[in-house]
Amino acid sequence: MGIATRITKRTAIIGSAIALAAVGGGIAFAAWTSAGNGNGSASASTAVDVTISAGTPSTALYPNIPAVNVLVNVANPNPYAVNLTALTGTVTVDAAHNTCNLASVHFVPTAAAINVAGGTVAVPGVANDQTAGTITMDNTANNNCQGATFTVALTGTATSA
Repeated sequence: MGIATRITKRTAIIGSAIALAAVGGGIAFAAWTSAGNGNGSASASTAVDVTISAGTPSTALYPNIPAVNVLVNVANPNPYAVNLTALTGTVTVDAAHNTCNLASVHFVPTAAAINVAGGTVAVPGVANDQTAGTITMDNTANNNCQGATFTVALTGTATSA
């Protein structure tokens, strides 16, 4: 019985010491707890317009001949990528051929968006050439369209990618 009593007392003393340490540790932890608050801020930059320019087609226009690709070069000075969508093109003719019936010349944009990386400044006619659409001449073109230079002014919407 003596040994059993010592183990029980020893267990009680060790258990009390652990409980006391836990309570003391809890008090110490509570003494080190703190709270705070504050505000942070960030400002948004302003987007810069992209520059769209048409490249030079590799083939000439003829009535009822397959469409000629209209290439586009895009300079994106923003630090983020953009998708160029909603491309439209307005066709004009040089002054020497102003009696050419422009209704015979059609620009058809591509359906796909053109992706342009951020910070990209393209040099026309170099690596950035992408197809913006096609230009065609139908059979109603009059003789005054021969030798004409047609310009396609491209516009589009650039949204962050």
